[in-house]
Amino acid sequence: MKTKVHYLSLILFLTLMSCSKNEKDENELNIDNISFEGKIAYESEVGGSGIPFFEILLIDENGKTRLTNNNFYDGMPVISPNGEKIVFGSTRDGNYEIYTMDINGNNIIRLTNNNAYDLGPVWSPDGSKILYSSDIDGINSIYIMDINGENKTRITDDTSNELFPEWSPDGSKIAFSSSRTGENEIYIMNSDGTNQKQITDGGGNNMQPSWSPDGLKIAFMSGYSNEDISIIDSSGSNLIKLITYFGNDAMPVWSPDGTKIVFSSSILGGNSNLIIMNSDGSDMSRITNSDGIDFPHDWKLIE
Repeated sequence: MKTKVHYLSLILFLTLMSCSKNEKDENELNIDNISFEGKIAYESEVGGSGIPFFEILLIDENGKTRLTNNNFYDGMPVISPNGEKIVFGSTRDGNYEIYTMDINGNNIIRLTNNNAYDLGPVWSPDGSKILYSSDIDGINSIYIMDINGENKTRITDDTSNELFPEWSPDGSKIAFSSSRTGENEIYIMNSDGTNQKQITDGGGNNMQPSWSPDGLKIAFMSGYSNEDISIIDSSGSNLIKLITYFGNDAMPVWSPDGTKIVFSSSILGGNSNLIIMNSDGSDMSRITNSDGIDFPHDWKLIE
């Protein structure tokens, strides 16, 4: 029987990797003074004693805004297409469930209510559906539900763990990671779950796909050697490794105009915080300097 892979396990792994690769005293680190358009939604580790309590924050060029504040996991924030809501995951009610809240952190509504791990929620491009993964049927699979939590539908039925679903910008495709080959690889399917196609074949830990705004490329955490950031055409061709670094890089997210990528890394020293680079891997700038680790999940223009 395959072992279930849960999001908390990934967080603990990345936390350990981050702590083991610190190269500078945290007091020596400065945030780069760069400008960028839009808001980045991310989760930040605030728990002590090695307990991964995470909270949800927004950051723009004017600073950070904390949206949640409790002793549970709040993370995986994704901003709705109209910029009014955030969908996220939380353990505030005992296990991983999916919630929405207003963009200012108010009006929290629970969408799932079960004993399963419901993870990685994302809005459809038209804002009418939420895509997520759940092990409610015994293995992590991909589901779609209405934005009020109704009409939950399973769209993958493999016996492997399938996580990190991500809608293409036009809503016609879904990228996700699956362990069906024995290793985590990136797949693409139609939005109804049909026509599933494997696009990476690295024999490693290839996860966390993120579509470019034009839908032509996918950035992802690649495990070809270390945990680094790569991009690949959505057709599965032209694989490019953006970072060569003996450390851990995770959670790539494209900028709204497709010219930059934000990701979590300790490449510039300290803990794994938010780094922005050009989409070709050049010109890296650190934009957070947290005591814990930060994971980005979304980057949108909000009026």
